[in-house]
Amino acid sequence: MEENITNKYCAFIDLLGFKNRILDNFEDTVEYYREFYLSKNAIGNMNNNIRDEVYKALQNEKPNNDTKISMFSDSIIISSSNLKDILDEIAQLTAWLLPLGFLFRGGIGYGKFCEMSDSKDILLVSEGLVQAVEIESKQAIYPRIMLHASVMKELQLLLKNPQNSIYNFAHYIIQDESDSWFINPFFLNPDISDITEKNNQNISKYDGYDFCNKYMWLRELCEYFMRQREIRFNPRTYYSGENYSYPTKDKVKFFYPKMFLLSIFGEKNIILMKLYI
Repeated sequence: MEENITNKYCAFIDLLGFKNRILDNFEDTVEYYREFYLSKNAIGNMNNNIRDEVYKALQNEKPNNDTKISMFSDSIIISSSNLKDILDEIAQLTAWLLPLGFLFRGGIGYGKFCEMSDSKDILLVSEGLVQAVEIESKQAIYPRIMLHASVMKELQLLLKNPQNSIYNFAHYIIQDESDSWFINPFFLNPDISDITEKNNQNISKYDGYDFCNKYMWLRELCEYFMRQREIRFNPRTYYSGENYSYPTKDKVKFFYPKMFLLSIFGEKNIILMKLYI
């Protein structure tokens, strides 16, 4: 087997409730898999074509995209040596899952990565995957994909490079009141009204605390994004630094990462705390 040790980002995502769907209707589950595969390939080809044209226009060499995605049962594993590439892949995935009513929970880690393969078998060893699984099982709690501290550290290093735009990363992630960072699930969903409606229907359908707690959390996130229209429709203005204050009387639980302008990671910006609390 060929062996190659490098550093990579690795995401682990659990599709919540998917096990029950498999047991209830196996054929429908296979159809979901088929639609997912077709959608992924279609979006991937479209993005590759756009990238090709951009790099051609800029007369720059196109970087290698080594992102891989594996889906088995109710679990998804994504690996990549490029942070933006794996964030793009997750954004596409969540954009496909949420409108269909699928919730998910997971994590992203970073560290040593080794994949050994031959014509028949593939063996995978990944520090990032271990981190991601631990986050999914112990910290995420709600339907979100959290970033491990190792990923935030790498992101901070990336942003020290003047060639990396803050805006290109900032719209991917959100911070909550407990100082956790997670993927923005609505990045590629400009209209979340259908998602909000389906989520409200689920809240009224389920009585169990665990179920309602997850859906209530998602409703709070939906309401936050519905209020923050400026972020969704004028993101460049929001991140330009011209709009530091967004006064509101309500205490909010989520923070779009405008603190990136000050390169503060791991805690909320003091300015934002004064504004929102």
